[in-house]
Amino acid sequence: MSKIYMFGYGTFEESGYIYLLHDETFTYDEFENMIFESAYKFIMEEKKNERHCLHDFGDVDYGISEIMIKDYGFKPLKPDVSWTCFGWGSIFSTDDMYDENDEENVRLIKYLRSKGLSEKDDTYLQQREKNYTKEKSEQ
Repeated sequence: MSKIYMFGYGTFEESGYIYLLHDETFTYDEFENMIFESAYKFIMEEKKNERHCLHDFGDVDYGISEIMIKDYGFKPLKPDVSWTCFGWGSIFSTDDMYDENDEENVRLIKYLRSKGLSEKDDTYLQQREKNYTKEKSEQ
Protein backbone atom coordinates (compact mmCIF):
# COMPACT_ATOMS: atom_id res chain seq x y z
CA MET A 1 0.00 0.00 0.00
CA SER A 2 1.28 3.46 -0.92
CA LYS A 3 2.31 5.92 1.78
CA ILE A 4 1.44 9.61 1.48
CA TYR A 5 4.24 12.13 1.94
CA MET A 6 3.82 15.88 2.17
CA PHE A 7 6.20 18.82 2.10
CA GLY A 8 5.63 22.51 1.71
CA TYR A 9 5.87 25.95 3.24
CA GLY A 10 3.74 28.35 5.20
CA THR A 11 3.87 32.11 5.71
CA PHE A 12 1.57 34.69 7.24
CA GLU A 13 0.02 35.26 3.81
CA GLU A 14 0.26 32.03 1.88
CA SER A 15 1.22 28.41 1.96
CA GLY A 16 1.85 25.61 -0.46
CA TYR A 17 1.94 21.88 0.07
CA ILE A 18 2.81 19.06 -2.28
CA TYR A 19 1.60 15.52 -1.67
CA LEU A 20 3.47 12.55 -3.09
CA LEU A 21 2.93 8.79 -2.95
CA HIS A 22 5.52 6.07 -2.53
CA ASP A 23 5.31 2.32 -1.91
CA GLU A 24 8.24 2.43 0.53
CA THR A 25 8.17 3.77 4.08
CA PHE A 26 10.71 6.50 4.81
CA THR A 27 11.58 8.07 8.14
CA TYR A 28 11.29 11.82 8.60
CA ASP A 29 15.07 12.16 8.34
CA GLU A 30 15.23 10.09 5.15
CA PHE A 31 12.42 12.10 3.57
CA GLU A 32 13.98 15.39 4.64
CA ASN A 33 17.32 14.33 3.15
CA MET A 34 15.58 13.58 -0.17
CA ILE A 35 14.02 17.05 -0.09
CA PHE A 36 17.41 18.66 0.62
CA GLU A 37 19.19 16.66 -2.10
CA SER A 38 16.41 17.47 -4.58
CA ALA A 39 16.49 21.17 -3.65
CA TYR A 40 20.24 21.28 -4.23
CA LYS A 41 19.95 19.47 -7.57
CA PHE A 42 17.11 21.74 -8.73
CA ILE A 43 18.95 24.93 -7.73
CA MET A 44 22.12 23.81 -9.52
CA GLU A 45 20.09 23.02 -12.67
CA GLU A 46 18.39 26.41 -12.51
CA LYS A 47 21.71 28.22 -12.06
CA LYS A 48 23.19 26.34 -15.02
CA ASN A 49 20.20 27.42 -17.13
CA GLU A 50 20.65 30.99 -15.85
CA ARG A 51 17.23 31.28 -14.27
CA HIS A 52 17.20 34.01 -11.68
CA CYS A 53 13.99 33.52 -9.69
CA LEU A 54 15.52 31.62 -6.79
CA HIS A 55 14.67 33.31 -3.53
CA ASP A 56 12.34 31.31 -1.29
CA PHE A 57 10.93 27.83 -0.95
CA GLY A 58 7.95 28.74 -3.13
CA ASP A 59 10.40 29.22 -6.01
CA VAL A 60 11.74 25.67 -5.76
CA ASP A 61 9.02 23.42 -4.34
CA TYR A 62 7.60 22.31 -7.68
CA GLY A 63 11.09 21.57 -9.02
CA ILE A 64 11.87 19.56 -5.89
CA SER A 65 8.75 17.44 -6.41
CA GLU A 66 9.67 16.78 -10.05
CA ILE A 67 13.13 15.57 -9.03
CA MET A 68 11.71 13.42 -6.25
CA ILE A 69 9.38 11.79 -8.78
CA LYS A 70 12.18 11.22 -11.28
CA ASP A 71 15.03 10.28 -8.93
CA TYR A 72 13.33 8.60 -5.98
CA GLY A 73 10.27 7.01 -7.55
CA PHE A 74 7.58 9.10 -5.89
CA LYS A 75 4.26 9.51 -7.66
CA PRO A 76 2.12 12.64 -7.58
CA LEU A 77 -1.01 12.35 -5.49
CA LYS A 78 -3.92 13.31 -7.71
CA PRO A 79 -7.13 14.08 -5.81
CA ASP A 80 -10.37 12.65 -7.08
CA VAL A 81 -12.12 15.88 -6.14
CA SER A 82 -10.51 19.22 -5.38
CA TRP A 83 -12.08 22.43 -4.11
CA THR A 84 -10.15 25.66 -3.64
CA CYS A 85 -11.04 29.30 -3.26
CA PHE A 86 -9.35 32.67 -2.98
CA GLY A 87 -8.33 32.89 0.66
CA TRP A 88 -8.04 36.57 1.52
CA GLY A 89 -11.49 38.02 1.04
CA SER A 90 -14.41 37.96 3.42
CA ILE A 91 -16.53 34.82 3.36
CA PHE A 92 -19.54 37.04 4.06
CA SER A 93 -19.39 39.67 1.30
CA THR A 94 -18.83 39.58 -2.46
CA ASP A 95 -17.68 43.21 -2.26
CA ASP A 96 -14.36 42.18 -0.68
CA MET A 97 -11.50 41.45 -3.13
CA TYR A 98 -13.43 39.23 -5.52
CA ASP A 99 -13.91 39.27 -9.27
CA GLU A 100 -15.85 37.14 -11.73
CA ASN A 101 -13.18 34.40 -11.61
CA ASP A 102 -13.81 33.68 -7.92
CA GLU A 103 -16.84 31.47 -8.56
CA GLU A 104 -16.24 29.18 -5.56
CA ASN A 105 -16.14 32.13 -3.17
CA VAL A 106 -19.33 33.60 -4.58
CA ARG A 107 -21.13 30.24 -4.30
CA LEU A 108 -19.95 29.86 -0.67
CA ILE A 109 -21.13 33.36 0.20
CA LYS A 110 -24.53 32.74 -1.41
CA TYR A 111 -24.86 29.49 0.52
CA LEU A 112 -23.96 31.13 3.85
CA ARG A 113 -26.43 33.93 3.11
CA SER A 114 -29.15 31.35 2.39
CA LYS A 115 -28.48 30.06 5.92
CA GLY A 116 -29.00 33.55 7.39
CA LEU A 117 -25.39 34.73 7.72
CA SER A 118 -24.27 38.17 6.50
CA GLU A 119 -21.56 40.82 6.82
CA LYS A 120 -22.72 41.25 10.42
CA ASP A 121 -21.14 37.86 11.16
CA ASP A 122 -17.71 38.97 9.91
CA THR A 123 -15.74 39.26 13.16
CA TYR A 124 -12.78 40.90 11.38
CA LEU A 125 -15.00 43.75 10.17
CA GLN A 126 -16.57 44.02 13.62
CA GLN A 127 -13.13 44.34 15.26
CA ARG A 128 -11.95 46.81 12.63
CA GLU A 129 -15.04 48.96 13.22
CA LYS A 130 -14.55 48.75 16.99
CA ASN A 131 -10.90 49.84 16.68
CA TYR A 132 -11.84 52.69 14.32
CA THR A 133 -14.52 53.90 16.73
CA LYS A 134 -12.10 53.69 19.66
CA GLU A 135 -9.40 55.64 17.76
CA LYS A 136 -11.91 58.36 16.79
CA SER A 137 -13.10 58.74 20.38
CA GLU A 138 -9.50 59.09 21.65
CA GLN A 139 -8.76 61.98 19.24
